[in-house]
Amino acid sequence: MGKIESREGTLNVSDEKIFNFLSDFRNFSEFIPADKVKNFSATSDSCLFELDGIGKFGFQILEKDPVTYIKFSSHGNSPLSIYLSVNIMKQDVNSCNVKISIETDVNPIVFAMIKSTLQNLADTMIMQMENFSDNYNQSGL
Repeated sequence: MGKIESREGTLNVSDEKIFNFLSDFRNFSEFIPADKVKNFSATSDSCLFELDGIGKFGFQILEKDPVTYIKFSSHGNSPLSIYLSVNIMKQDVNSCNVKISIETDVNPIVFAMIKSTLQNLADTMIMQMENFSDNYNQSGL
């Protein structure tokens, strides 16, 4: 199994607020890299999109640990079995740290070909979360 991790990002919102926000896929469009993800559509519990260099994906929530952890899994006609985990670590009442892990169950050759795309996705999502929390904290995230 191949695994990548993002750096740890600092968000200027509470752990509870970001957990609730991320628990609804309709909010994910704020955090995905628009230059790498195409045709994004979502309901509260699932999403579909195309990831450049890999193909079409569907994701659903696999498990949650209130306020600290959300694990998403690929579903439907996704070309790869992928698990995306978001770990949320409370800092104080108005800030938290977030780290993204992406795991996939593919052979090492395929993982080597998609590793940079997955790393870019995780890193961009962290950067987008930080920017979003800075820009929109006042509007009630």
